[in-house]
Amino acid sequence: MAAAEGAAALMAAALASTPSYAWMLEAHPPSDRPRLLRALLERNLALQPVGLHAYPAAGGRAVECAFILAPVSSSGLSLWAMITGGLPRIAWEMGLLATRRMLALKGWHGAAAREAAGGGRRYLCLERMAVAESSRNAGVGSAALGRVLRGVADAQGLPVVLSTQTEAAARFYARLGFATVRECEYPPGVNNWIMVREPQQQGAR
Repeated sequence: MAAAEGAAALMAAALASTPSYAWMLEAHPPSDRPRLLRALLERNLALQPVGLHAYPAAGGRAVECAFILAPVSSSGLSLWAMITGGLPRIAWEMGLLATRRMLALKGWHGAAAREAAGGGRRYLCLERMAVAESSRNAGVGSAALGRVLRGVADAQGLPVVLSTQTEAAARFYARLGFATVRECEYPPGVNNWIMVREPQQQGAR
């Protein structure tokens, strides 16, 4: 649980100001958005721990890199699980507009990922990659993600799909073998790079 809480805190701090989450939480002051997002992510990770990768800083307890790499089949929660897991309380705190936008974003990204994977194939989704500000540009994120891509996606022979909203992030993922298959706007005015990484043969670098 400590790893999930640390990952949620890191993800919320890194992602609250990104275009999608800023749009989702537009009704709330920017200062409140990390707190609301952290509460939502903590509940999500507690209910769905599958695919969470969280790495503490050397010699410390704080999480410095975290992301989710999970099969699509693990992304669905039953209504009962959501209710008993406390998501309705968080949705109430976020408000109707934020909740509706959250569901719209989830639906759009899910459809975009399925289309990018193509052909009804099984695939993995990479979501909510975050690196602590003090550890950025030091190879921490690329090393951690690279190990997991080789050890999980390549070992299982599965493609990985993601969406990102900055050119810098798209370049980062391209260095790890992802290719842009589509660029599109959602929500309006927010550009998304939909990227896919095909599984690589073990030992082929």
